[in-house]
Amino acid sequence: MKQKMLLLLATVLLTLACLGAPQPTAPPVNDSAATPEAVPSATALPEPLGELKIAYILDGNIWFWSETTSARQLTSEGNTERLKISDDGAVIVYPRGQSLWAVNADGSLPRLLVDVPAYANPILPERGAGLTLFLSHFDFQPNTHWVYFATAWGGEKPIIQSRDLHRVNADAPTPQMLLDRDGGTVTFSTDGNLLALASLTSIKVVHADGSGLATALSYPVISTMVDYIPQVVWLSDGTGFYTAIPNDDGGKSKYLFVSAGGNFSAQLAEYEGSILVISPDGLKVAYVKRTANTDELHIIEASTTDTIIASYEDAPILVPWGWSPDSKRVVFSNAHPMLLLTAGVGIPPSPLTEAISPYSLRWVDAEHFIFFREGNLLIGQINNPETILIASGFSNQAEPKEYDFVVNP
Repeated sequence: MKQKMLLLLATVLLTLACLGAPQPTAPPVNDSAATPEAVPSATALPEPLGELKIAYILDGNIWFWSETTSARQLTSEGNTERLKISDDGAVIVYPRGQSLWAVNADGSLPRLLVDVPAYANPILPERGAGLTLFLSHFDFQPNTHWVYFATAWGGEKPIIQSRDLHRVNADAPTPQMLLDRDGGTVTFSTDGNLLALASLTSIKVVHADGSGLATALSYPVISTMVDYIPQVVWLSDGTGFYTAIPNDDGGKSKYLFVSAGGNFSAQLAEYEGSILVISPDGLKVAYVKRTANTDELHIIEASTTDTIIASYEDAPILVPWGWSPDSKRVVFSNAHPMLLLTAGVGIPPSPLTEAISPYSLRWVDAEHFIFFREGNLLIGQINNPETILIASGFSNQAEPKEYDFVVNP
């Protein structure tokens, strides 16, 4: 849920310039959590959650925190900007320079997984004189230590996606090329056996070993949005997925079900609106509809039931950011992107928390969420002003790529 859309970005920047930073009341943070080594227990997460494990980047180095252990630093080389943690919480992968590295959650065995230019230059077609290869996106296959990654070409920074796909096992690092073209933004099926590869003009599906590549859905480039990539939400059994294609040039947006093999698709609903987000269960779409003086936040269901869950006159900006994991609440902003609200069918709008660094919110479960605020990494809870401080000392512009988490049963 992180795609950059031209109209949205322009509006956000204009609003920020006009409004400046919000001035919320200082949040109530438990004083016993003043350092990464201390975590308060009075507001500990409920037992049914299992064990929460968080890996995060502080001053360019990787740290690891869990509910049962104190925070510890895992790397010291610096220059790390993003990371991913495996579903079992045992391994963390991260880029360093133009290479992909891994380290165990206990800090042992830091290891090189792949030197991207040395590995990929001989097997990928060159994109232009003077361009070099960079690591692009990467992620763990669910419930494994396989890391899937793609590359991009550029000068000082990556600017041209290779649309390739590779994988490497973090326990036995020998990289394998799966696709040298036809790749895209990866969304794994629930069991990890299939990958949806979304691009500007199509969604393809491929097996985890790179076989059986098929085009499941094709569509024209969305000209009203910059580099728009449709969201994909898989059915739990992997037989297909939900997606939505925004309106273009005055047409209606389309909410679709698509079979994994591409042999069947069905339009579930169409509507006049934009800036859309599909719920985690795939059965609803949140979208914004603008009239002359009113901005409305809607939820449309697969049954075509369409409900207005929030409406504002002359709102500076109304944007849905995402859903709670139980698909009941939409997170949105109506004034400043740091001030988020939630609402749902039968759930009136209410503030989520006092302030959140834009884009940093991620849900742990239907009640708890992780976010950055004023240089702090925090855990919050619906309808609870208290927070749990995980660590402090981050930039005020800290991004969600600077942390990752897993909940182990």
